[in-house]
Amino acid sequence: MRSNENQIICGDSLQELKKFSDNTFDSMITDPPAGISFMGKEWDNSKGGRIAWIQWLSSIMQESLRVMKPGAHGLVWSLPRTSHWTGCALEDAGFEIRDVVHHLFGSGFPKSLDISKQIDKRGGNNVGWFGNWLREFRHKNNISSNEISKLFPSITGGLTGCVSNWELGYNLPSPEQFNLICKTYKLPFSNIEEAEREIIGKNIFGASSIFGSEIYNNRKDTKELDITAPSTPQAKQWSGWGTALKPAVECWWLVRKPLSETTVAENVLRWGTGGININECRVGNDNIKINGQGNDNLFHGNFSGKIDNPNRIGRFPANLIHDGSDVVMDEFMKYGNHNSGELKSHKYNNYNGYYESTKDSSYIVGYNPKSDGSVARFFYCAKASPSEKNEVCESLPVQKVDIRTETGQGSFTEKGIKPQQNNHPTVKSQKLMEYLIKLITPPHSLILDPFCGSGSTLKAANTLCHNYVGIDLNPEYCEIARLRCNCDCKVPELPIISINSPKIRPLSAIGCVV
Repeated sequence: MRSNENQIICGDSLQELKKFSDNTFDSMITDPPAGISFMGKEWDNSKGGRIAWIQWLSSIMQESLRVMKPGAHGLVWSLPRTSHWTGCALEDAGFEIRDVVHHLFGSGFPKSLDISKQIDKRGGNNVGWFGNWLREFRHKNNISSNEISKLFPSITGGLTGCVSNWELGYNLPSPEQFNLICKTYKLPFSNIEEAEREIIGKNIFGASSIFGSEIYNNRKDTKELDITAPSTPQAKQWSGWGTALKPAVECWWLVRKPLSETTVAENVLRWGTGGININECRVGNDNIKINGQGNDNLFHGNFSGKIDNPNRIGRFPANLIHDGSDVVMDEFMKYGNHNSGELKSHKYNNYNGYYESTKDSSYIVGYNPKSDGSVARFFYCAKASPSEKNEVCESLPVQKVDIRTETGQGSFTEKGIKPQQNNHPTVKSQKLMEYLIKLITPPHSLILDPFCGSGSTLKAANTLCHNYVGIDLNPEYCEIARLRCNCDCKVPELPIISINSPKIRPLSAIGCVV
């Protein structure tokens, strides 16, 4: 059996989890694949479809359930499109579904298919211009597709299918890729936009031989053509239609291993698990009025007489997190005023015959301001910045974040995502992971992440002085995780524990070491 010290294990989670004893971990926070082949990553494929994918994740979650303590909670990330797959896998594994935490963000790159362009593609117009030109250029200069592919190797250094994808009209090269082609073969274009204008607009390479359609055969060489406009009548009819929305939310399934004891209190006393840490995750410390609960009718009429005291410990944590972006903030401001009403002040007579009160005696009670729907009521957490992703990774080579083999780079690279040392595509922010850990993890615990990636969960656990075990198949990501987790943490004092339980480990047994 493996020890419970901090570990980053490069291997198959299903096999590695079998090496741990039952009831070992206090919580689980993990970001598993979503089954959508995100950015062309092989590890994120669908495993053969819905049933196969659910069975695959469920088998790993069953082992995760076994090694977690009874009552231990887990937070499992998913995308909306396949979140139901993730939920089914967790439930099939034996977890209780407790809630779903939604993370709203204003960023995100749309990946909707333009239907009008697909219709144009069927008609042979205005798509594949680069691929057709590239094929013609290669044939004229006796250049093989493999020779160009070698300019853009995969992570492992092998050849990719990028040239075939371009020539089949599936996608275009990124600006960086196009510039490298131009530099290597001394092509007369400063950027891909100029090539579009030259190849399609002015036809300097001979449109009829490349495109082979009547539209191009019959037009004049100097005619300009807007390649973004639909060409065929059918395409014009469906211009502006797509197939997907811009992603603006991610889901975290809140799950719990069933209790071993009759009540949560008994389970907490035995295992130290079973509840969630409400006070540690309260949001803000603004004054929150507490309505009176008393019924002092004798002296205060028929309205509660308890004095309202402000609650300064913050708002109760919600199942919603936001990134603080202008898009999210504006939407809350736009609709916020409809969320809650205002309790007006009330004037009450106090005529009861006691303490010389008269019929005209009165007092004012009961004012609570209305809520403006402020986004401040929810936990704020921006997405991970490039500096946060690459912290302590300076020794690693700079790589493209968006390295794909089967899909085009599209808007992701074109939006300005620069090459960086930590090229994992879904790095979570440190602040978010610390919040999630605090929500479900008892003090000085052992945390499991069976899909640790570049180590966001583990780094946050290290900062909070928890022990952790992270598992991932990718050696490159494991190396990034090791670098990110190799940092010191300040050890807090142990809380006073009034029960004698062997399940609650002393701090010396869980020192924050790597």
